[in-house]
Amino acid sequence: NYTDDADTARKMVDKYREHYRAGGMFRCELYEGVADMLRQLDEAGIAMAIASSKPGEFVDMILTHLGIRKYFRFISAPAVGQVNPTKCELINSALCALGADSSTAVMVGDRMFDIEGAAQAGVFSIGVLYGFGCEEELTRYGADAICENPKQIPELILK
Repeated sequence: NYTDDADTARKMVDKYREHYRAGGMFRCELYEGVADMLRQLDEAGIAMAIASSKPGEFVDMILTHLGIRKYFRFISAPAVGQVNPTKCELINSALCALGADSSTAVMVGDRMFDIEGAAQAGVFSIGVLYGFGCEEELTRYGADAICENPKQIPELILK
């Protein structure tokens, strides 16, 4: 549904969040190979963080539910109800928390927002085709590399 009425829009968002909080957020699963990729990067000493536009409390619960929270040292995400920071701001917050330099960091994402935010933050971007984006979108927004599956990510990062 769509509306121009601010009050109706707020009620729709509240209803969505109620459904999401009641368990809708857990109606997801990891793409095949993601857990192995995260384990491999973690064992190689790669510090990882999440830069998400989803509220941080939801991100934390989803990562825990999927059994991969242990791989991420930091979650850069807004609080519920907070005005969403830009993807660039989220990436910069993650870099700061990790003590990482943008020239050696990598952003892995599946949508144009991830690629665009990485470029604005001066970070190398890897677009992934196993998410919601497509190769045309990732290429158009300037992904530095594109991976078809999670196995290719460590091959790029650890080389």
